Formats: sequence, C-alpha cells, structure tokens
Amino acid sequence: MLFTSVAGHLMELDFVEPYNKWGICPDIELFEKETVKTVPEVVCICFICVSQSYYTLFCNQSFPISFQIDKENMAKNLEEEARNCDTLICWLDCDREGENICFEVMSVCRRTNPNIKVQRAKFSSLEAGHIRHAVHNLTVPNENDNDAVDARQEIDLRIGAAFTRFQTRRLQRKFPQVLADTVCSYGPCQFPTLGFVVAQWRRRKAFIPEKFWSIDVTVSVKPQPSFASDEKQQIEGVEKIKKLRSFTKSTKGESQNTKETALFKWSRGKVFDQTIVTILAGIVVENSTAVVTAVENKFREKLRPKPLETVELQKRASRFLKLSSKDTMTLAEHLYQRGFISYPRTETDQFPEGADLKALIRGQQQSSAWGAYAKSLLEDQGFRPPIKGTKNDQAHPPIHPIRFTDTDFEVYNLLSLSNTTNFSSKEKELYEFIVRHFLACCSENAKGSETKVTIDIAQEQFTTTGLVVLQRNYLDVYCYDRWTGKFIPEFLPNQTFVPDSILIADGITTAPELLNEAQLISLMDKHGIGTDATMAQHIATIQDRVLFVFYFIYNHQRVFTFESCVILT
Repeated sequence: MLFTSVAGHLMELDFVEPYNKWGICPDIELFEKETVKTVPEVVCICFICVSQSYYTLFCNQSFPISFQIDKENMAKNLEEEARNCDTLICWLDCDREGENICFEVMSVCRRTNPNIKVQRAKFSSLEAGHIRHAVHNLTVPNENDNDAVDARQEIDLRIGAAFTRFQTRRLQRKFPQVLADTVCSYGPCQFPTLGFVVAQWRRRKAFIPEKFWSIDVTVSVKPQPSFASDEKQQIEGVEKIKKLRSFTKSTKGESQNTKETALFKWSRGKVFDQTIVTILAGIVVENSTAVVTAVENKFREKLRPKPLETVELQKRASRFLKLSSKDTMTLAEHLYQRGFISYPRTETDQFPEGADLKALIRGQQQSSAWGAYAKSLLEDQGFRPPIKGTKNDQAHPPIHPIRFTDTDFEVYNLLSLSNTTNFSSKEKELYEFIVRHFLACCSENAKGSETKVTIDIAQEQFTTTGLVVLQRNYLDVYCYDRWTGKFIPEFLPNQTFVPDSILIADGITTAPELLNEAQLISLMDKHGIGTDATMAQHIATIQDRVLFVFYFIYNHQRVFTFESCVILT
C-alpha cells in the first residue's frame, strides 16, 4: 500500500485561450466562453489561512508569508504511482470541496491507469477508532457533490472575471491618478459581504438622535419573612411557581429593618413628546395611590446551547474569545489535525442516533477545570440528550472533543495570527470552549422563577420583574452565558401603597452600532453568502483588499468601519 498527498485543489478553472487574457472580447461575452480545468504549474499557499493564490503574498512588513507548491509535479507523482496500483482510496475532507478534489485526483490517476478502482473513505476525526471504521466502510465518490462544486466554480469564474474587468477599467478611467495600476476585483460573495458592512455604516452615519421621556415609579417596602431553605417546591409544566426565598437578610449582614426597593417602568415605554409626559406625570402625582393589579409567577428556562456547527463556532468564538473567524478556523483545523476535536467544517447541529456521547464525557473527567462537572453528568444522572437542531449535512457530526488534553499544545513561531500574540494560549481557549460547549449540550437547561408585578396609578400601568435562579445546571460549566437573578419585594394582588418617588426620566436614542464579526457572519448565513467553510475567507479578503478597517472599539468588540480609510469601490 502506497501513501501520497495533495494540497488543496489540484486543478484550476479558467477560460480557454485566448479568453483568459484581458481585452480579447467584450466582458459580457465571458458568460458564454468555453472553460477548461488544468493543473497549474505553481500555486502559492498562505501560511496564515492556507488559501491558494497564484502570486506571492506579503504582509504589512513586506516579507513573504507564503510558500510555493508545484502542482504540476504533484500531478506527475500521482500519475507515476497510479501505474502500478489497482485501487485508489481517497482520504480527503468529507465535504463538497473534498469530493471535488477527489474527482480531480481520479482524473489525473486515470491518465496512466484508466481501469483503476476508486473508493472513498468517510471520516470525521483522526482518532484511531474513526480511521478504522472508515477503512472498513469504504464508499464511492459522490458525483452530485462534485458537480455542485464545478457549477459553483464556473459561476464564480464567469461573474468574477466579467465584473472585475468591467469595473477595473471603469474605475481606472474615473480615478486614473489613484487606481491606474490597481485591479479592482469583484467576488460574488465578497461584495455582498462588503454590502452588509456599508449598509450598517450608512445607517449609523444617517442616524439622527431624538430625546425621549418616560415615568419611573420607585417603591420601598420591608422584606417579608423568607421561606425555610429546606422547603422543596415542585415545578410542574405551566403551573404557577411561588417565589423562592431561600435566603434571609441576616445572611447578608443586613438589618431586618432594611427596605427593599423596586423600580416600576411605565408601560408606555419611551414617549417622544415632553409635554404629554409632563401632563400624565402630573396626573399620576396628584393621584399617587398605587394598586397592585396583577402578580404573575412563571417558570422560566434558559436553554442550553445546541450542538456546535461551524457558523456558530465562528460567531461564538468572536463574541466570547475575541477571535476573528479566520483565526478561529486556523486554530480549529490545527486542533483537528492533532486529533483533539472532530472535523471543524460542518453544517450539522444534531448528533446521530446511537452516538456514544457518554464515552466522550468520560474522557473529560481528568480535567482539573471541568472534570468534576463531567463526572456529575455521568454519576448524578445529570446527562440529557442534546437538543436536536434542524441542520444535517449528512457528512460530519457537530464539532465536539475527541480526546482530553490540557498541556499538549505547541507554539508555532511560523504562524502570526492577526490580533493574536500567543498562538498556544488562543488554541487552549478554543479547545476549552469546544469542550465546555459539548458538556453544556449534554446538560439540563437552567431553571428559574420569574415574577411580574403590575400596578395601576391614575389609570397608568407600571411593571417590574424579578427573577430567582432555581437550578443553574448547564451554566455551571458554560461560563460564557450569564443568567443573573433579580430580587424584588413580595407584592400581593389588590395591595395598595404610596410610591416613594414618581419621576420623569429622560434619555436620547443612540445610533445603531457598527457590525461586529459575529453579526456579519449571522447576516451572511441568513442570506446564503458563502458556506460554513468559506465565510471566514470572504471576510478576510475584503479586509486584505483595504476596503475597510477592522479594529477594536465599543467595549473591545471587533467592529467594521470606514472611518479611517479610503473606499476604493
């Protein structure tokens, strides 16, 4: 048995000669000209994102950050090795792109061995058991997936080439001093992505702030005696839940005479007419006796996360770990190659029936950080089957940990991730997030009791809401989510009282914030721009082409802005 490899796509799609050169035909005719797939001589592979291009890349310090791969010699190697083989087994990524590469390898090998038998290995991780299962359950390459990628490549080529040539000439004529030697490329995914950024930036620039007013009512009451801590309350369906008072004021070192304060918000919300608010506030003050019209107790749950798919991984890593989508996928790919996690490019958010999730949980028990929680899931009957999502790409399961590690990470001086100074530190953070997310998926929802109190003053309605967290459950391991209780005094239906204060509150509307990366990914996913595997590269591309600046503002959240750069297109 012989083993060899390829690096990404073996072939490239282009127009036949001479239409692969500019100025040969009108741009619109590129939608009809014949195309051909060939093996290029040399391809440059970027160290940072492992993307392919046909020119050397340079970073801001003007030193090369790419290496060259001779695809032509790679194809010759496949031809030579295929001569004396009777079977070709393709161990490529189990997605559409991997299937397309499989057919590229097939076509090259069949140049010297037309009768070679081709089989396909399907696997989701590099763990030994998965590899053994794959080799004992070989399939055949999926021609439909291959055709889908071929169609996408042809659409990208025709649209990209036609519009790039058209807009480059047009913009060079309009701005000859700035763009004389610049190619203004167009991408069918990059431009819609850029459009989301521009639209939000324009909404913010066009925003006109407005003043608003509201009425706030504050009341202070003495605390009621607390329930005994050993009184258990049953939670049944939609039955109303009595408020849990499992703590006493004395445990906080407070006097029993201390009053509890509740802030009631006006049911009308924000009103943009000061005169109207002043008149209504005057009526409320003159008739200031409040009557409790409703006390509603409801059972509340904070849902645990669904199993993790690629788009959600990128969004949550951006929000929780402050990682760009590009860096997230680079780190995840490395974790996968080391056998720590499953395949990181998947659209599936549901585990297959019969998956041995408890075995995966058992493997995490040795952790000093989350091992005790993993043990409790298995021994204290805390395990719950994960929520079944709506997506299934029929190729890979959701992203999950394969084996435990807390020290087996390496620092790669070769890699220099954007906005990242310590590769090992970020790699550990991402691995920990994936583990905690998986454990949270296998846990029970957090449970609480919400109390909503409505009062009436002079026929104006005011409400306040309190929350008691009864069971934290998944929140004990998923430190990225927050669910905080809010204490309010106990009120009874038809109770009357005089508020401590009735005040007019004012404020001003704020402009919509610029998009952060998690929001941009959500918009791309909603509108079908790119795939789970390509979104990160599309976002990186429109940054690399200096179309806008990407930096930290607004509480250290990454947002996209045009404030300090020139928009070229």
